[in-house]
Amino acid sequence: MNLLLAVGIMVVAGFLGGLALEKFKLPKITGYIIVGVLLGPSLLKIISKETVGELNIITEIALGIIAYLIGSSLKRESLRGLGKSITWIIAFQSLGACFLVTVVLAFTGHLVIPAGTFWQSYFPMAFIIGAVSCATAPAATMAIISECKARGPLSMTLLAVVALDDAIAVMVFAVALGISRPLVSGAGGISFYQTLGVPFLYIVESVAIGVAFAIALMYISRLARARELLLVVVFGMVMLCAGISSYLGLSSILANMVVGFILVNKVRRKEMFLVLEEVKDVLYAMFFVLAGLHFDLSVVGTAGILALLIVLTRCLGKYAGARIGAKVSGAPETVRKYLGLALLPKAGVTVGLVLLAALEFPSFGGVMLSAVLASTIINELLAPPLAKYAIFKAGEVGLNITEEDLIKTYTVKDVMDTAPTSIAQDLPLHQILEVFSTSESVYYPVIDGQSRIVGIITIPDIKEMFANREFAGWLLACDVAEPVRDKTTLNKPLEDAIEWMRHYNLENMPVVAGGESDELVGVLDYRKALRKISAEVLHRRRMADEMAPAAGKVSSQSAN
Repeated sequence: MNLLLAVGIMVVAGFLGGLALEKFKLPKITGYIIVGVLLGPSLLKIISKETVGELNIITEIALGIIAYLIGSSLKRESLRGLGKSITWIIAFQSLGACFLVTVVLAFTGHLVIPAGTFWQSYFPMAFIIGAVSCATAPAATMAIISECKARGPLSMTLLAVVALDDAIAVMVFAVALGISRPLVSGAGGISFYQTLGVPFLYIVESVAIGVAFAIALMYISRLARARELLLVVVFGMVMLCAGISSYLGLSSILANMVVGFILVNKVRRKEMFLVLEEVKDVLYAMFFVLAGLHFDLSVVGTAGILALLIVLTRCLGKYAGARIGAKVSGAPETVRKYLGLALLPKAGVTVGLVLLAALEFPSFGGVMLSAVLASTIINELLAPPLAKYAIFKAGEVGLNITEEDLIKTYTVKDVMDTAPTSIAQDLPLHQILEVFSTSESVYYPVIDGQSRIVGIITIPDIKEMFANREFAGWLLACDVAEPVRDKTTLNKPLEDAIEWMRHYNLENMPVVAGGESDELVGVLDYRKALRKISAEVLHRRRMADEMAPAAGKVSSQSAN
């Protein structure tokens, strides 16, 4: 299939699938994955296996940008109060998952490899699968937090843990390989350099690449004054960082996380992150539809029992480890209760590491790879709804919104002035002046006896009345009121009303009951509406920032 046609189908079908799942209160990414599964080689065969292989560059692009955005969400001041809990949680949840998966699979390995032995087959395979089980998928986590507009201790802890989980997985995986090689070969002798030195250097070098690109981007971005050019610079540098990291055999995810982390804490120019926010929805759609396209029904069939064991033990290890780590460190109650549910997604790093191990150990590599792939597929379908549920229960949904987000969800009645100063149509000039002297408004709807709007009086209209002094004594409000050219209704989407006011340069617009009625129920003041929205955004963000210390105080008091 033509690649452009495949990408078009992926984006449009993914959008529709995400929209459909959203109606059932499920994450959009679950819809994207299901659409990918349906379009893929295992079911409808609309997109062939060969085409799927040619589209893998999308994964690299998406992971680079997602890693950058995760790093940019980790502000030092937000992490400062959570530093201790993050350290304990990372240790317990990653090593907890590794330990539980390793122990259970080591003693049930005979179910899938009947002819194997414990030390040469079951334990090495279990240890490697346990090591890759430490990782958490950053793309799924970031997509759900972004979709929920979440902000607070749970979201911040989740992002920090996910950012470091992959590094932990790489280190534990290297240890597992170093121990498993002599066990499988029967040669004996473990290399401490290969076991500990190599993964340590891998992480240090990846971080160094990220630091170098962060410094370079700080200076180069100064040349891009226009927002459009800034998108070109940021996108190009993120891709360059990912490409060089991959070429050197380092972690492009870790490197780009470092870039985002340094920039958000050193540069005040918010546009450096907002420009990529504008393209992330398209990337999420393509990335997760592509993940679904990799679904192989035959894999689930051949390694079903082992895959289910991996899913169950990893989920239990992650959940229990996160809960224990949060309790030991005195983390907020919401983190203790719900973080474990949000740490279940896994994908790219897990699959990449197990592919390397499958080549290293051909005796059990095929079964191991099939089982991990099958468990990843199951996880990708089940984990996103659980993560969304966790964020919802923690009360953090909608606390990281922007003014544009609120405008899209509000109607006119949410921000209008419900008690505008109106003027009766038969009010004489001297009484109109009394109304003006007691009101700060510059816009006065004129109404009849049934409160129906019949016109508008503004300050320029009053000036015109004074210009005609010989008639001023007997002029009424209805004589000088301008006709109503623009009006809106209570339930009109605020986005449409604001767009109309911007297009026609309107400062105010009367709000009527709607339908057949012209009864005045309020006035939409453009500047006041935007001020209300900005105040609500600040209020929600302040609530999110106050949740961590407040929750921490409650948990410390209960511990005492």
